[in-house]
Amino acid sequence: MTQTGKGYLQWAGTCYGVDLQDDGARVVSAARSRSGVRCTEVRDARLSRLGDGAVCVGGLSARESLVRWLEAPYSAIDKAERVLPTLLDIQLPFPLEDCVFSFLDVIRTPEGTTRALAVAARKSDVERKLRLFGDHGVDPVVLDQEGVALWSQSIEERPPGGNSSAGRVLIHLSGARSVLVVGRGTGILGVHALRAGDTGQVIRMLHAQLGVRDGPTPGEVEWFWSGPGAEDGVAVSEMQERLQKEWPGRSYVHEAPEYFLARALATRALRTGPLRCNLRGGEFTHESMARRARGRARAAAAVVLASGLLLCAASPSARLISGRKIDAANTVFKTTAESLISGPLGPAKGEDALRIVRSELAGETDSLEPFVAAFEPSLSDLLLAVMETGKDNDLRYEVVSLGRDRIEVRGTSSDWNSFSELLSVLGVSEKHLRRKDAGADERIPFSIVADRGR
Repeated sequence: MTQTGKGYLQWAGTCYGVDLQDDGARVVSAARSRSGVRCTEVRDARLSRLGDGAVCVGGLSARESLVRWLEAPYSAIDKAERVLPTLLDIQLPFPLEDCVFSFLDVIRTPEGTTRALAVAARKSDVERKLRLFGDHGVDPVVLDQEGVALWSQSIEERPPGGNSSAGRVLIHLSGARSVLVVGRGTGILGVHALRAGDTGQVIRMLHAQLGVRDGPTPGEVEWFWSGPGAEDGVAVSEMQERLQKEWPGRSYVHEAPEYFLARALATRALRTGPLRCNLRGGEFTHESMARRARGRARAAAAVVLASGLLLCAASPSARLISGRKIDAANTVFKTTAESLISGPLGPAKGEDALRIVRSELAGETDSLEPFVAAFEPSLSDLLLAVMETGKDNDLRYEVVSLGRDRIEVRGTSSDWNSFSELLSVLGVSEKHLRRKDAGADERIPFSIVADRGR
């Protein structure tokens, strides 16, 4: 099981996006410029001529990887991220231990849950794809997910209009590696391997992802086309005619569709943004990435070492200064302690002095306890306040024990952060609060146990 990082190459100024096809490779050279990323098609490319130092980016197709939306029943993102691998494992048709995976766009929903787009591939498929690239003389630094890359590039080149809920469909025609990507507005819903020309499969997927409207009015979507197959205007028109009967909408063919995937791979590697992905991680990490990671680790170690040397050099002066401050603190401590007990401490210091002060103050406190208790609110008033607080904050009590010396409250809550008012009513600090993970009913068990006045 390997969790990978993002595919943004902050350190690279140029790179090549490589789309391997049965009839050869489609390659795009990308370079950063002041206006963004500038892409140039490399026609009749011989990959061996790119050079050993070339930064190349490849991808895993929808048949070699999968994309799934996951939803965790927690509003806290850090807590949700701990259970996402388990949720992914449930949806995978193979063991998670045999996979590389990444979580993209981890977001909190209005319903109080956390959603994440998971991308995963079997290690055997990653190895196979790297061998295929190697056979062509390419060692990609990044392995992106092709469907996600196509979607983000389509949004980049043709942003959606004002209707954020409108359906959007991208069909990338590339023979056996064709792919269908479905979404709404800028949000991606699903990535599916597609049999080229199979409009029936497209319609079924749209019903599954976009739903079916009530009544006779068919669904409306915007259609986008890319891939080498999109160069054939007749084939695209025939497919569109069949699809328009049930899902009418405007249709666009992306510019230079044959090089669209290579352009997407190269652009994403050089430009930061959402849905960035690199499935080449862990044991498959490219040497250049590993070398930079080691460099960052060495730099951090050097900072720690320099800080340690600086502390060692400063220690004689620090001892002199700290000695003076300790003497001054001892004087203040002794003066304050003697004012509390109304008498001299003599030679007693530190723990011995505190023991003398505690002993004398305890005797005075015991003598005053009956007087103080007479002015304390009754336990019945406290119980009423606890019950009203529980009602206002959806707290369900299982145990409520209130005494003069000790309190104990146990129960469940619907919200991880709904205890501040109860702690205030009880007069105790948050250190006495204990919370556990939510149970099957999504309620959070809690307990508050404390001595009164502490």
